Amino acid sequence: MMNVPFQQVQTQVYIEFLNGPLVNQHFPLERAEIHIGSQQDNTIVIPDQSILPLHASLFWHEGRLAIQSRNAQASVTVNQAFIPAQGTYLNPDDVIGLGKSGIVFRLVSGKTLSAPHMAILPSTPGNTTVIRQTGSHAATSSQQAGQPHAGAAQAPTETTRYLCFAARIDEGFCNYVFRHIVGEKHRAIVESHGVDLVAVVKSCYAARKKVFTRDAVLCVLLAILLLLCIVVIASLSYIFMQAPLLVIIIVPLVLMLLIFLTLLVMLAHVKKIPLPIRVILLLIAILLLTYGTLFFLLLFLAAWAAILRHLWVTYYGAEAQQLRMGNLASETFQLPSDLEPELQRLSGLHENIIAYSGSSPFVGSGFAASDVDKDGVDGWSFAIDATKAKKEADVPEPFQMEELYRCVDQVIQALNLPGLSMHDKLYVNGKAISKYPDFFDDIRKRPKTQVEPALMKHFMEEFSEDVRYYKCIRVLSWKGELVFSTFIRFMKIGKTLFVETNYMVLPPLRDEYYLLDSLETTFTLRKAWDLMRSSFFSIFPLWFFSPLHVIGYLNCDRSARRKQEKVEWLIKNNPAFDYGASISLREVATSSNYQLHFQRLDKEIYVKIIERQLLESIIDFLDGKNIDTTDLKERQETILNNGVIVSGGSFSGNFAIGGEQAKVTVSHE
Repeated sequence: MMNVPFQQVQTQVYIEFLNGPLVNQHFPLERAEIHIGSQQDNTIVIPDQSILPLHASLFWHEGRLAIQSRNAQASVTVNQAFIPAQGTYLNPDDVIGLGKSGIVFRLVSGKTLSAPHMAILPSTPGNTTVIRQTGSHAATSSQQAGQPHAGAAQAPTETTRYLCFAARIDEGFCNYVFRHIVGEKHRAIVESHGVDLVAVVKSCYAARKKVFTRDAVLCVLLAILLLLCIVVIASLSYIFMQAPLLVIIIVPLVLMLLIFLTLLVMLAHVKKIPLPIRVILLLIAILLLTYGTLFFLLLFLAAWAAILRHLWVTYYGAEAQQLRMGNLASETFQLPSDLEPELQRLSGLHENIIAYSGSSPFVGSGFAASDVDKDGVDGWSFAIDATKAKKEADVPEPFQMEELYRCVDQVIQALNLPGLSMHDKLYVNGKAISKYPDFFDDIRKRPKTQVEPALMKHFMEEFSEDVRYYKCIRVLSWKGELVFSTFIRFMKIGKTLFVETNYMVLPPLRDEYYLLDSLETTFTLRKAWDLMRSSFFSIFPLWFFSPLHVIGYLNCDRSARRKQEKVEWLIKNNPAFDYGASISLREVATSSNYQLHFQRLDKEIYVKIIERQLLESIIDFLDGKNIDTTDLKERQETILNNGVIVSGGSFSGNFAIGGEQAKVTVSHE
């Protein structure tokens, strides 16, 4: 017999611990929200090392009991299956597991008792709470505009592991994280699909600490070398020119050996100097040259050794091996107290408003399909007369955009594609967003990432130049390496219904990041030789510029404050300040091509399946409203096939369908 879900008003629910420190203890769920963790201010405190300070929360949502992980690193399972990041509904006798220690409790129902009226987590207001049923229950779709549907947010994928490795081997990527995520307090940060932002930032902090250690060692060696040069040049100059020592300090380091050789030549030809003195000075110069060169060589080898050690730890150290085995090695790194909660809030798991900068609104979703595939299709659009009935004597039935979106939801979700999720999104021009106070908590800070359902519904029905509503249909495949997104928008302008679709592809990461999977800890001469060969030509740049790197590291907080002050001044004095994001963390690390041929084919599969279902659902809906779809049906196959029969360049399909003069135009670029 199928379990009946817990009802908020009908059932009193208890937690019964089956093992761990609280074994055999019972806790009634009499509050709107129950926090579980190891910290003392939680509702239920579990004193176990594998339980995070705030591990998970139980709460009521739309009259249903649900559980949600409260930390990206928190392990939470329901009936031995990991829950999605956005949470899951619970049923009687479900068994919940917490932490690596495997602490388990189950839910049991008791006598009838009214549950609290508050239904949503305070930290996820409005439309941000997303629930998916487990076990044999199907996904529940939201009936409220603006609420993402089942599977709307995806748990971190393998992409997180590769990006943690990228933070160690790619200083450019690491610097981007610090400049545009950690140090950015005012502009929007868009979602990075399938990426645990907290884990990646922790890896960047850990990598920067190791780079600073390397640069500090190089800086000390450089200081010793400079001191040696000053002593040598000062001694020789004092002997021959009686020059003040202060003048010698400005002599460039790179001229040291040239000066030694010049002095030797000069001594051999200055006949006015008595021969014994010339011989003594020549011996001194030779000794200084010999020992100076030897000392320089020793310092050079020490600097090379510091660089080699850093490279070895980066590629073959314990943390790299933990990443190779699937563990996020940096999870123990402590972030600043105010940073981690902010990163969790910005992780994109519940983001439904995106402020963009530049011409493309779909920031974070990758490239237009034709930019990745030369024969790809970026999308299509059409317009149809919504007042023309099937028969002249009939009258079309009026409808709201929300009805049409709901019809599309049901049809697409019925496809049951693996990795499929659906989202309601508002895309806002970053230069115009300041005109909408509802999108801010504080105009001096970055825009919101979530808006209320009523506001979402408003822009769903109304046209705006600055704010556009889109239904996003997204498929994560190949363990998160490939992300395909379809953006669809319906709009009524007068008597015309306009339909627009856009296809975006987020390809796999850069090839060098996948090197992680081929690394081994065994020491071999070939590995040592490869590191020596690859690092040799970078010794002098890293060595001589190490003081600048150390100063930059020590001055980073001050530089960040100055940057914030400058941006705050711009916000105050420039009404068109651009709050938008132009690129996401995931896009920074992506390549422009597929890794495998089958990834491209899978993308085409998703395009054709979703495209066909979209068109059929739109036609069925309009037929049900007694609207004439004759022209649209005739051209349906043209729309579907134009993405396949294309050669010699990219394809752009523009379809205009309206009454008797309806026509299809296809343009090739």
